[in-house]
Amino acid sequence: MILQAALHRGAVVLLVTAALRLVEETLVAAGQAAAGNIVNWKEFTRSYAVWDSTQIKGFFGWGDDEYGFLSNFCPAPTYFEGVMYPTSEHAYMASKTIYHKEREAILRAATPAEAKHIGQQVTLRINWDEVKKSYMLAVVFDKFWRNKDLRNRLIATSHRYLEETNHWGDRYYGVDYETREGKNVLGRILMDVRAILRNYPTI
Repeated sequence: MILQAALHRGAVVLLVTAALRLVEETLVAAGQAAAGNIVNWKEFTRSYAVWDSTQIKGFFGWGDDEYGFLSNFCPAPTYFEGVMYPTSEHAYMASKTIYHKEREAILRAATPAEAKHIGQQVTLRINWDEVKKSYMLAVVFDKFWRNKDLRNRLIATSHRYLEETNHWGDRYYGVDYETREGKNVLGRILMDVRAILRNYPTI
């Protein structure tokens, strides 16, 4: 009986060890796949971005991209109606609603992507379509006015054409990378803010 119990315990230990090893291998493989997806994602966005002496088409929230600072996903404290948000994406999403609880949820979002997701579900202010461009201008201006390093980097783009080329279908704030259709409102706002900050450096 004692021998059988010992053998049973040994078998259980072996099974548990094997299961833990399998879980570990699965987690490692998943982590490697996720990392690979991020790399592939970066490679994909860079495949259609155009960065040269006359234009900057495509800017993304990746921290190591040269022009990622132009993206609303770039970490940059941005002030909006009495609250400091961690990014201009958070601030813009908060501007979509007048309800404090919804703004609080956006403020607590850990990432700009999460803030965007929450912002797509909020109760829109009544005249949102008429005022959204003005709110985008307000938060983008504050982002670059408040953060001196980003302001200098924006001004350093000189007179280059800025365009939010994208693959996620935003033809209002950006331009579709395949069809080349879009109003590029964000790109034009960035160029307007650049001109203001360059011409009025003491603002």
